Amino acid sequence: MPPFSSQDIPDLHDQVIIVTGGNTGLGYETIRQLSLHNPARIYLSARSKDKATEAIKRLQEASPKGADIKFLQLDLASFESVKAAAANFLSQDTALDVANLPTARDRGPQIYCNYPLKTPWLQ
Repeated sequence: MPPFSSQDIPDLHDQVIIVTGGNTGLGYETIRQLSLHNPARIYLSARSKDKATEAIKRLQEASPKGADIKFLQLDLASFESVKAAAANFLSQDTALDVANLPTARDRGPQIYCNYPLKTPWLQ
């Protein structure tokens, strides 16, 4: 497979994007790179509004065109939070073009959440 770089990202002028865990790590860097390619909007989803707001400030300052980055409150361990985030998103936009979900963690054989998982491959 040939190497990939941020120069390989096409123009994203009409694209609406959600990135989970966008306030740190892979999510933050993903938003930083995507914001350089003219997206319509990027939703930074995170649990902490304070941390997300600070990350958005840094990301917008680093974007030469001042990317439109919005906070989307989301805790993936809470199904209620997921439903609320979906409703919040749909109240602001009607289409989603890219979903980047880098927040998965290897926690061993157990997954901690407050709703039942119906995934036979995890048993």
